[in-house]
Amino acid sequence: MSLLNRLRTRLDELALASLPGLGGGQDHLDFQAELPAGVFGSILKLNVTVDSEAHGDGERMRVRAHLQTNFASVLKPMLQAPSPPRTKKLGRKQRGSESRALAPAAAFIGDVATRSARRAFSNPLVQRLAEPLMKRDFNNWIEVTASTASLDRGAHDLIPRSDKLEAMGIRPARHSGPHMESWSGLTARGNAQVSTLQLDKNSLPKNLRKKLGDQPFNLAAMIVSTIEEK
Repeated sequence: MSLLNRLRTRLDELALASLPGLGGGQDHLDFQAELPAGVFGSILKLNVTVDSEAHGDGERMRVRAHLQTNFASVLKPMLQAPSPPRTKKLGRKQRGSESRALAPAAAFIGDVATRSARRAFSNPLVQRLAEPLMKRDFNNWIEVTASTASLDRGAHDLIPRSDKLEAMGIRPARHSGPHMESWSGLTARGNAQVSTLQLDKNSLPKNLRKKLGDQPFNLAAMIVSTIEEK
């Protein structure tokens, strides 16, 4: 079993543990999670997508993740607003009907998150430490692509959205070997940073190279982080 097949199998096992409707051997996985704050929106949002497919003479796996942290646009106004009335817990009849219980359940979770945050931020030390964060929203996009196919330019061929990066003046290294690079700059409402990572087979530990045998291996990753002032 190839390195990517073992990784995909492990991801499938994790998916089965958390998402019962998914079966093993799949080529696509979506996962979403959030920390609600009632009518104000979501303090945290996480979206993860995993895809695998045939790629030339090998296989390619791509993992995408987006983490959105709304401290300034959601958490701050939530803490400044008057405390909402406590949401009632679900009764037996509500729990017996999934469609009717969905909205009350979401409201109850949001109520719990809101009250927990209010209790935490009532501590003066927490307030002082969190004050700089409360002025900003954070976004992080992560994309990792690994391939066991023969590639002309190695890991450089796997760098996502390379054409858009070049349009912004970002040109990751093209020669072989491990590379980790970073670029940063100002945006209209804050600043942004782009980081790339390139690894080839020779960058792997010796035992992994031995398991791969004659099979090629390349990996490229990109992290885009933005901070918006509110």
